[in-house]
Order: sequence, then C-alpha cells, then structure tokens
Amino acid sequence: MFADEATLIMTTVPPPTISPTEPSREPQRRRRRIVLSAHRCLFFLSLSLAFFIASVLFTSAGTAASPEYEQMAGVLDTRSRFSDGIYTIDGLAKMAEERGIQVLFINDHDKTVLSYGLPPFPNLISKTVEMNSILKGKAADFLQAITQAQERYKQVIIIPGSESAAFYYWTGNPFQSNLTAHNHEKRLLTVGLSKAEDYRRLPVVHNTGPLNMELLPGILPFLAAFVLASIMIVWRGWWRITGIVLAVIALLFIIDNHPFRASVYDPWHGDKGMAPYQRLIDYVNSRGGLTFWNYPETQSGVRKLGPIRVSTKPYPQALLESHGYTGFSALYGDTITITEPGNVWDTTLREHCRGYRKQPPWGVATADYHKEGESGEKFGNYQTVFLVRAKTREAVLAAMKTGRMYARQGTYPHLARLDDFSVSDAAGEQRAVMGENIKMSGNPHIHIRISAPPPVTAGQPAVGGPEQKAAATLPGDSSRPAPATDRAAAAVTAQAGAAPILTDRKQITGTTPGTPLPPATPTVKLRLIRNGSVIAETTGPLPLTFTHEDKYFQPGERLYYRMDMEGYGKIVANPIFVTFTGAKP
Repeated sequence: MFADEATLIMTTVPPPTISPTEPSREPQRRRRRIVLSAHRCLFFLSLSLAFFIASVLFTSAGTAASPEYEQMAGVLDTRSRFSDGIYTIDGLAKMAEERGIQVLFINDHDKTVLSYGLPPFPNLISKTVEMNSILKGKAADFLQAITQAQERYKQVIIIPGSESAAFYYWTGNPFQSNLTAHNHEKRLLTVGLSKAEDYRRLPVVHNTGPLNMELLPGILPFLAAFVLASIMIVWRGWWRITGIVLAVIALLFIIDNHPFRASVYDPWHGDKGMAPYQRLIDYVNSRGGLTFWNYPETQSGVRKLGPIRVSTKPYPQALLESHGYTGFSALYGDTITITEPGNVWDTTLREHCRGYRKQPPWGVATADYHKEGESGEKFGNYQTVFLVRAKTREAVLAAMKTGRMYARQGTYPHLARLDDFSVSDAAGEQRAVMGENIKMSGNPHIHIRISAPPPVTAGQPAVGGPEQKAAATLPGDSSRPAPATDRAAAAVTAQAGAAPILTDRKQITGTTPGTPLPPATPTVKLRLIRNGSVIAETTGPLPLTFTHEDKYFQPGERLYYRMDMEGYGKIVANPIFVTFTGAKP
C-alpha cells in the first residue's frame, strides 16, 4: 500500500517550475566563468608581453660578443666575367664557401664605356669602345646567374650590385696631344638592387633608357626648326633648298641629343660637379639599395695612355659634398687618410651628431677583386664583418645599412677578429655596439677585445666562418684582360698608333707580393677615438682586452666613439653614438 501510494505521489507531483520573476542562475554562472577566463587570458598575455619587452630591452644592449649577435664575414667589391673579372659567379661562390666567407657581394661594372666625339655631333661622330659589363649584356642574365649560384652554394649569401662610373668628361683634343678623360674612375658601389629594371634605368653616362622627360626641353628648338623646315620644303625655289638643309641639320641635332638616355649628363660639356653622383645615390635609395664611395683616395687615377690621359684625382671631399649615401671604402689596397682622427670621416660624423647630416657614413672594406694573386692579393684579404641576429640576406643588408659591421684587412687567413667593441654604463645594464645609439646619464665605459685566429691547416676551422680553409681551389681562367678603364681608353687611342701601358690600380700602388705571415703572437696598436680625437691608445700582443672609462659627461651633447687597430693587418670599426641625459652630479 505504501509502495503504491509512493508511486502515485511520484507520478502525480509535477516538477518544480521557475517563476518568470526569478530567472535561472545558470546563465549568470556561465557569464562569470567567461569573464574570469577572459581576465586570466589578459593576465597571461600581459605577463608574456612584459617578458617579451624585457627580453628585447636586454638583447638590444648586447655586445659584439653577445649571443644575440653573430659575426658573418663578407667580401665586397668582386668582379666576375660579366665585366672584367676572370671567374664566373659560380667560381667566386665556390671560393667563398671554401674559405669560410659567408657573404659575397658581386659588384660588376654596370656600364664601361669611353667615347670621344667631335662637335657639333659628338654622339654621331665618335670613337666609342664598350667593354664587358652588366648592361652590355642583359641585367636579367646577371641576376639569374647569381640566383643559380645561390641555389648551389647555400652556405654563402650572394648579394648583387655594381660598380658605377656615373660620369666623366673630356678636355683637350687629340690633335694637340692633350686629350684627357676626367673622373672616369670616380666610382660608387651599389648594393642590393635585385631587379633587372633597376639596372636598366641606372643614371650613368652612356646608359640608354626609356624616354627621359628631363631631356625633352633640350630638343624642342630643333623640333621647332624641323617643323619649320618641313613647311619650307613645300615652297618653291630657294625656300625648298633652305628647308631641306635646315631639316637635315635639325634632324641631326635631334638624333644627337635624343631623349632616350638614363642620364641627363654627357661627357662633352665639362664638369658637372657632384650632381651626377648625387642623382645616382638618390636613384639607388629610391629603389631600396645602398651606395658606397669606392677608393676615394686612389693614387693611380692620373696616368698617361699613349696620347690620351686619364685623370681621376683623389676625391675624399665627395664624402662631404654628397648626402644620403650609405658609406665609403675605409680599407682597400691604396693609401687611406680619411679615416685618420680628425679627418674627413670624423667631419661627417660630427655633422651627423649636430643634426647637419641625416645619415652617418659607415666604413667598409672593398676588395677590388678580379683575380687570385693579382698584385699579391688573395680572396679574403679585405673583409667586412657583419653583426647579425639571423644568417639571412635581409639581416646582412640591415646590418650594412645601420653600421653594425667593421672592416678588416690582413693576409688571408691571418685576420684579426674584433670580439667586442661596445659602450656601456658603469653597471653594464645598458650597452650599445657599432652603429647603435645609447643614452647615458654618467661616464661611458668602453670595452674592446681583439683576438687572432688559431693556426690554420687545410680543412680546419678558421677565422671568418666554420668552414674557412687555408687554401681553396681556384676556379676559372688563369689569365685576365687588362682593367676595363685602361682597355677602353687604349682602344679609343689605338688608331693613333700608340702602345699604352696597361696597368691596374693596385699595381701602381706598389703592393708587394709574398707578404710574410704575421708572427704567432702579434703586437698591435689600438686607438680609441672620440669625436675625431684620440682619447686613449694601447699596444700589446693579441689577444688584447682594453677597458676605458671616459670621464666625459656633458648633458644634452651627442657624440660618438670609434676605434682602429693596426699591426696584425688592420681593423676599422664603425662608430657608437652616445647621447648624454640628465644633469651633472
């Protein structure tokens, strides 16, 4: 009975109902859980962001020897068979891989032409010689060869570029034995141009291109004369004869001054100063490339070639007269004074510190490499070493653009290594390396450490990279034609029956082959430079560690430190900039 009653009760009692005025608590609890989860996510996100910012701040203050920066050795300013080198791009890449060179820059001549013309139509009545160059063939072929070499030699980053003679001009004439080509060896290196169109439009003398609107005003008078002559030809008598003569002359001037030229300058109308070079710098910048003044103190640019002279005098003032370029050759096989304390480089750096120059010029080493053993030089004697966080093309170009690099010279494989050049505060909590800026409220502490490579035998690791070897297979031909500039000049004067002396720049400088190897424990001289003045120097054997507290603190002032070394080859380091903040204690 009780069971039946219980069953009845269970079956007849309805389930509890929820009043409309008393909503369920489950949605509220669900909302609270969602809010709590969101708060947790925001908390952990904020925590992660804080750790990330802290890590960035920590790593941005690292030194050249710190784990976040790796050193990558590169060779800049090499020539292949696309211009006047004897090796293929493949051969250069193979040599770089065997010698532990991790970055290879191919800087073939973009246009190598010497042309002498007679007025009034110098472009039509001329003797022109053009040597091998990127633009004599196809720029696309040049870039494709680099791409193919990159696929085969993955341990080497290959970066295209060119060496540009933006302008030259003639004085004298061949009948008075004073014909002179000026500034044909006043050169800029371009780096990083990766499109064929970038090369086809380079504003260098003798380079053809699409319609140049800047040149149209120069031919408008001749176009007007041609139209008038065409009308006169319809008339009779002497009008027709005059019209024909005028039409022919106008047409010759139009052809001679055609507007399908990449450069607005030609070699027939005298010196144009810095304008052609600044135009080239601006052009390369607009296409994301970099530019470097090459061998600005060349001592071999003035010489006689038969009845013709070539005259390129040293041009260190170009660093002061031009703007927007990335840097210059601070080490190369010639006399260098502009890196001496207080000279031209320091002038440009002080201009930057004072706000007169937007971009400071960075120093690099340029090899001017055509052939192994030429003038006693070897592939790898001149290197630019980059501080990078990743071994990529983009990281190298970024380091190059911002000055995180140093130049070194030696007798391969005996090159010193700059393990550390940094500026920090007393506690070492803030630190900056080459190319960087640091704010300080006290005396700067400068740290320098230089080492020599270990003894090297074939197949063993050495300075510059894990695979560098003492010797490498030399690809390519064993002979090389004379440099393009000299060969072109010689060809221009060949009809005069002259026998010019064909020499290259390094042979004239007197570089002696067979340079003896450095001693096992070399002694070097190190100089620390502040704003163009030597503030400390030391001499000692490698490895050498040097620390200096500069008791100089001027709130509101911006300055820089740089250093150089000689004795075991040479090192030229790029500057570190310091801005003083706060007030004097």
